[in-house]
Amino acid sequence: MGRLLRALSLAHHQTYSKPLSRICCLPSRFDIVSCPAYQMRMHQVAYRPKTNAYDAFTVDMMKQEVLDLALFGTNGIEVIPPGIDDADQSPNFSVPWLTMLAEVSGWCDELDLNVSIWYPAFQSDYDDPATLDEAEGQWAVVFSTLKRLDMLFVPGGDPGGRHPAEFFKVVEKQSRFVRSMHRSCKVWVSSQFGLSVSVDLGLAEPWIPLELEHAWFEQLALPEVQQFVDGAVYG
Repeated sequence: MGRLLRALSLAHHQTYSKPLSRICCLPSRFDIVSCPAYQMRMHQVAYRPKTNAYDAFTVDMMKQEVLDLALFGTNGIEVIPPGIDDADQSPNFSVPWLTMLAEVSGWCDELDLNVSIWYPAFQSDYDDPATLDEAEGQWAVVFSTLKRLDMLFVPGGDPGGRHPAEFFKVVEKQSRFVRSMHRSCKVWVSSQFGLSVSVDLGLAEPWIPLELEHAWFEQLALPEVQQFVDGAVYG
C-alpha cells in the first residue's frame, strides 16, 4: 500500500467554465507484487483519560482512525479497558468508555482486523477469593462488551510488578477466564521488568531488573506455562 501511495500523483484542476476537480493519476505501466515484512502489525488506540487526544474522539472519528490505520497496513487494533489506573471518566469523552470499546471491536470485525486488549494484572492478591471475584466481575463486563477479541495482552509491568512465578499464575487465571467467553483468544505477555516495580500499587519491593528478567524467561519456557501462553512481546 505504501508503494502504491508513493506512485500516485494527486492534483487539482480548474477552469473558468468548470468547477474545481481533484485528479488522482497512476502511471499506465505500474506493476508491483509485495507483502508485509511483519505478520503482526498492530496499533494501540487508547480511548482513555491519559491520552488527552483519543479521549475526545467521537465514534465516527474513531472509526475513521481505525480505517486510516488499516489503509496503511495495520492488521490489528489494541484497546484498553476501564478500571485500571485511569479515572473512569474524561471530560472529553463523547460516549462512555465501554460503548467505545464495543464500537471499535464491532468495526474491526467488519473490517476483519484483529482485536487485542491490553489488560495488566493490577489487583493486589488474586489468591484472595474476594479480590478474584472482583477481578472476574470486571473481566466479564469488559470481555462481554467486545464483539471480537483475538488477543489478550498481559504486560509484566507498568502497571503490574509481580515476581515471575506469581505473574504467570495470574495470567493463567486471566487466560482461562477470557477463553470461557472468546474461545479462540490468544494470550501474549511481556516482561517489562525495567518498569515493573509498581510503587503506587504496593505490589513488590524494588529489585534488580536483570535478575528477574532471567527468572521470567525460565518461567515462560515451562511446559505448563506454554499451555496457556501463545507469545511474548519483547523489545
